[in-house]
Amino acid sequence: MATIAVLGGSGLAGRGIAQFLLDRKDVTVVLMGRTQSTLEDTARSLGGDRVIVRQVDARDPGGLREALTDIDLLVVAAPLLETCEEIARAALDTGTDWLDIMLDIPPKLQALNYLGDEFEEAGLKLIAGTGAHPGLPAVMVRALADEFTDMTDVEVGMLMAMDWKNAMASKDTAAEFAVEGLHFRSAGWVNGEYRSYSWIDPRATRRIDFGPPFGKRGCVCMELAEIKGLKALYPKLINASMFMAGFSPIVDWIIMPTSIMMITISKKLAAPATKLLWWGLERFSKPPYGLSLTVDAEGSGHAPITMTLKHEDGYWLTSAVAAATIDQYLDGMITAPGLHQAALVVDPHRLLADLEARGIEIDRT
Repeated sequence: MATIAVLGGSGLAGRGIAQFLLDRKDVTVVLMGRTQSTLEDTARSLGGDRVIVRQVDARDPGGLREALTDIDLLVVAAPLLETCEEIARAALDTGTDWLDIMLDIPPKLQALNYLGDEFEEAGLKLIAGTGAHPGLPAVMVRALADEFTDMTDVEVGMLMAMDWKNAMASKDTAAEFAVEGLHFRSAGWVNGEYRSYSWIDPRATRRIDFGPPFGKRGCVCMELAEIKGLKALYPKLINASMFMAGFSPIVDWIIMPTSIMMITISKKLAAPATKLLWWGLERFSKPPYGLSLTVDAEGSGHAPITMTLKHEDGYWLTSAVAAATIDQYLDGMITAPGLHQAALVVDPHRLLADLEARGIEIDRT
């Protein structure tokens, strides 16, 4: 019986991950978070005798270490970017494997890279970036790569349109997006070299057709660690980039830059900056809602292929991808210790098959 802790277990993604894990009979789930009553409500909604509640503040290293003493895997399902290194250190000190669904931004990646060798020496796994974004784009690319003798060109497009007004997401999520914007970098593989762009460089933009009900949307090239890591797996790769559709023109070009500027000026402005961004997300989100991923791949030995994946709920999809990754971890398919980008270490075909079995629409053309 494996004991898996979900830090942020009462959040939308954390609750979904816990629900999926309880479908297995060999797992006990420990919900962790700051608010005891909310955790208990979540545990009651999940039901069963394999759900445990532990109140813990991730900013309290001592309390976190005590809470992790009997945990096999810690799933970080909350936007805890500022305390990422301290949480990972607590996992290392208690002999606990790690998996997170946090956004891939430099502070997180630097913290995990810093501890990666120590995790490897301790025989522990550090599985980073599993979910819809990051976690799914490179999985789709890898699934298509098997169709080619050599894959040479990949373009990923992603759109996430949420009904923020009714999403019941935490304001911490808005803060996470603001921090991501602060560290935003436009980069990808171009003509065999890894190239960075200014975020206003027209070469970093695309207009991508996401199909019904979304249609064509303007997108900007966005650096993603798992896309950068594809070159090591596919040496003949020449071009590989991910293009992300924005929230809305007003949020993308006015509210988000203003929020980022406020945080840059002073950390004391982080709270009002987050409040401003949250207001913008709620005020200017418009239907249709949902998440859409499209991957165009080319190479030798096969005609070009397009794979599309859609779901109406980005949080649910993130939970499903994380749970499918944990299934492979529990089944002994992720064996090497140390730091891994989740999308580069899972079996992509099994993961996509698991998503389809859970009702997620995936089309290959």
